This record gives sequence, structure tokens and C-alpha cells, in this order.
Amino acid sequence: KSSCQAPQAYPGDAAKIVCSYNVDLSKEERPFAVYRYPLNDTARRRDRVLDCFWPLDTLRCTTEQGYVFDKNVSDQFTLTILKASEEFVGRYECSTEPIRAQDKTSCNFTLNYNIEYSILLVGRKGAGKSSLGNTLLGRDVFEEGCCMKAVTTKAQVEKSEGCGHPKIKVVDTPDFHESTFTDEQRREEVEDWKRLAAPGPDAILLVVSCRDRYMNNYEIYQQLKALWGDSDSFCKRLIVAFTSGDLCGNTDFTEELSPKLEGLNNTLKDASGRYILFNNEASPEEKLQKVINLLDIVKRLNDSIALPPNDVIVDSKDDFQGM
Repeated sequence: KSSCQAPQAYPGDAAKIVCSYNVDLSKEERPFAVYRYPLNDTARRRDRVLDCFWPLDTLRCTTEQGYVFDKNVSDQFTLTILKASEEFVGRYECSTEPIRAQDKTSCNFTLNYNIEYSILLVGRKGAGKSSLGNTLLGRDVFEEGCCMKAVTTKAQVEKSEGCGHPKIKVVDTPDFHESTFTDEQRREEVEDWKRLAAPGPDAILLVVSCRDRYMNNYEIYQQLKALWGDSDSFCKRLIVAFTSGDLCGNTDFTEELSPKLEGLNNTLKDASGRYILFNNEASPEEKLQKVINLLDIVKRLNDSIALPPNDVIVDSKDDFQGM
């Protein structure tokens, strides 16, 4: 049994929602999970889940979580409680009150969903740029390939669609390092990327696959840095993004960043040590959380807040499971 009262929150406002669930579990085993979907998501795709509370192990459970509301998000939601093959669909009762950014546990800043972040993805073919772009947007819009097959042959720009997801514009780019591009064509291509990412980019992600991190992935980076024009501005917005992190197994990834990988370490030095590891096997909720963590770094870069040397987005094996 549950009821629904529309939260009184406005675009860009941070609010604490207190949700109370009263479910008869007399014939049910615990635990069970609660997922919240937009009302218009009739298919209830798991990748569009707005939040997940797990486990709920009491007959009456009150869960508190911080949210930032997007003007495009419906003020009513469908609550789905899943247990084994049975499903209970209802509404939830909620109340709102102001919340300070430091009270939030999901990230250390208030993410304003009215601000659009522009992210440029660069790297070799087969590194996973298109897949990463889809993760950042929360939907599948870029065509994905496999291994070292090049799918992206022309720069493509796409945007997220709100519905509880941060506003992000992603520019997916081709690998011109091994192409037939002339030097002049490469310059024109980079200028086109800048135009598509305008007024940004807010961040430049050099995408490197963990499966081929020992290969020479960094010539394209040096080439792009030279063509960019303002190398200081380029490096200030640079983050190295490793994909296929699930291939690392139980290996401590920081040990992989050994001195023998001179090209990689020089690139990380240019990026002031900023890198992030994406796990392809992570859940949608974990992926969204990692996107928010990434945007935290992007916001700090835009605000010109100096990061200490070797500051990294993730620095423990547990964090590597976020994407």
C-alpha cells in the first residue's frame, strides 16, 4: 500500500525526498528491491531507472535520498516493488525539504541539471568511444563496434534527454591517426570538433581500452594536442578514460600504470594525473553515479579550482566497478 504526492521542487533545486513504503511481506521473503521509473516509461527499461533502494528488509521502510530535479522530469512517478516473480505497482508518498550540497552522499557537489556539460571523446579506433558516449548520455545513440573495427568515420554530436539524467552533450570523433587524412584535413577536422563542442568542450576524454593499453595509443593524443592550438587549455580539460575495466579482474589497476608505459605516463602527467576506469559490466545505477562523479571533476575544472598533482577520479579497486 502506498500513495503519491507530487514533490514541490523546481528546476535546479536540490531537495531531500522522504519516501515511505508500507508493504505486506507476511508471505514474502526478504530482501526485495524498489525501483523508481518515469511514468512515461511504459517499457520500464532498467537503464532508465531513476534510483534503486536495496535491500528493504523491514515491513515499513523509510528511505532518504538527495535529488536534483530537472524541469523535464515528471512530478509523478511509478513505484515498482520487485520480489521473485511477483510485482507490486503503486505510488509513493513523499515530502520535500531543502538540502545542502554537503548533506548529499552521492556526490560532493550540487549538480545543476539546467547546466549542459559538453564532453569531447578522442582516441584510437576500437577504444570504446561510442560505447562510452552512450553511457554518458544514458541511452544508445552512437553505433558501437567491436575490437579494433572503426565504426565512427565522421564526428557526431548527441545530447541526453533529461528524465533524471544530467544534461550532457557528447561529441564522438573518428580516429584520424591511421586514416588517409592530410595534415590540412586533420586541422579542419579538429576545428569542426571544436565547433560541435561549443561553447565547450568542458572536458576532453582521451579514451583508451584496457585490452590494448600496452599499444601505442598516444600518438593520436600528441597529434591532437599539437593541432588544438592552445595546449595549456587542452591539458587543463584532459581526462584519460580507460574502458573495459572489467577485463582487469582482480588486478590493482594502479600497478598497471608502470614507468615502462612512458607514453601513457606522459599523457597522465599532462592531465595532472586525472583518469577514470569504466567497467562495462556495471549496473545502470552505478554507471549514472560514475557519470555524476565525472561531472564533479568537470565542474571543478570549469571553475578553475586547482587540483593537486596526481589527483584522480578513482583511486581504489572498489571504485573501479562504477562503470
